[in-house]
Amino acid sequence: KRWLVALWWAEIYARKGQKQEAEAAYRNATKLNPDSTVPWVYFGCWLATQERFQDAIDILTQALKASGDLDEVYLNLG
Repeated sequence: KRWLVALWWAEIYARKGQKQEAEAAYRNATKLNPDSTVPWVYFGCWLATQERFQDAIDILTQALKASGDLDEVYLNLG
């Protein structure tokens, strides 16, 4: 479950305003578990809050290749 640890580190960094560290941790979580929609959705949502909309769209589009809650992916793409 290293991907889950990376995801929670990303959330911690994001809440502390450490953007570079948060992005690196989100990328690590998606690399460690690319087959699940969970890390992709968290990463995409965070990018959207940073007003990096094209990056968020790109990440969420990649999430469509993963398994899991695709409804959540489509919701966030909308």
